[in-house]
Amino acid sequence: MVCGSFGISRKTGYKSFGRYKQDGIDALCDRSRQPVRYANRLPGQVERLIVDHARPRMVAQYVHPPLFRLLHFRCESCRSK
Repeated sequence: MVCGSFGISRKTGYKSFGRYKQDGIDALCDRSRQPVRYANRLPGQVERLIVDHARPRMVAQYVHPPLFRLLHFRCESCRSK
């Protein structure tokens, strides 16, 4: 009944109420919809190595072997070669 008077669903109402109970009134402010983390994102150190060792117009097949030799790491796709 309370959620209906505010024009929100019960699910949204309970979610907001849970946030309020956990973090207080500040938890009811609008939140960013941006994800906290990205599943496919490279670690910062690896990304920096790629940027530092790549030359303009260099494609992945030429960046891949020297980068992984530098990291002393062989990925699954390289082991069969």
